[in-house]
Amino acid sequence: MNISLISVFLWLTPLLMCFIAVYSLWVFYITVMSLRDKKEAGQFRALDFAFGYPTLFVGYIVDFVVNMIPATILYLEIPQETTLSSRSLRHARAQIANPDLLDKWRKYLATWLLDSIGWYDKHGGHTA
Repeated sequence: MNISLISVFLWLTPLLMCFIAVYSLWVFYITVMSLRDKKEAGQFRALDFAFGYPTLFVGYIVDFVVNMIPATILYLEIPQETTLSSRSLRHARAQIANPDLLDKWRKYLATWLLDSIGWYDKHGGHTA
């Protein structure tokens, strides 16, 4: 009985960590996009500056980690970029003459991801 609980724990822990990392990235992304909109509207205050730039820094670290671990598993490739956005943009914009199933999967996943986060980017920097 103890061995099965240990094996379940060993399988669920990495999955839970990946979920927490991806969810954190989403929260940081929405926060940073909101702060960018406030800055461009001229509503960026000292408090926003004090909390915004550390949030941007931590968000970049989370983005890097998500790109290196969960996204590597999902895209089935070693990353060439440091952020998930740039990696997804590369796959979504890829024009491959004879795409195999893996290329189609990467393009589909990247397009879905960019469409999902595109709602929060008013400038279109995260759209394919």
